[in-house]
Order: sequence, then structure tokens, then C-alpha cells
Amino acid sequence: MRPRFIVFDSEPIRICRYRSSYDNRPMYAISILNYEKYVRRFSVAVGVDLRKELELTLCQMRGIESNLRWLSEYTEKTSSAG
Repeated sequence: MRPRFIVFDSEPIRICRYRSSYDNRPMYAISILNYEKYVRRFSVAVGVDLRKELELTLCQMRGIESNLRWLSEYTEKTSSAG
């Protein structure tokens, strides 16, 4: 199946449907394009609430990005002070 591109909470997202090689269940492979440096893609089963999964994952990715930004600013400040 060809990938579908959607925008969720102002983030571009690619969704591909496939069959699991483990138990042949239908699955979605989801890529949040702006956060691929942290997580290339993740999979969820068809039938799972995609909106809830996307909200949770976006919240986690934004938290990671914020923490990494803070950490880089903090290390920059401490290295220039010493």
C-alpha cells in the first residue's frame, strides 16, 4: 500500500499499512517526519486509536527535544563559565 501523508497537530506524518511478518496482523508504520532523528518509525496495530497514539508520541518527542535543547544550553553555559 502506498504511504499516506497527513498533518496532525501541525506535524507532517507518513502512515503505511502493512502485514506483520510475526503473526500476519494488519499494522500501521507511522513516521513523524520532523522527529525522525529520534524515532525513525513506530508500529501500531490496525484498530488502535491512532489519534491517541499520535498525541502520546508527539508529546514524548516534544519533551525529548525540549530536554535536549535545555541540556545543550546548560552544558554550553557551564563549559564557557569554567
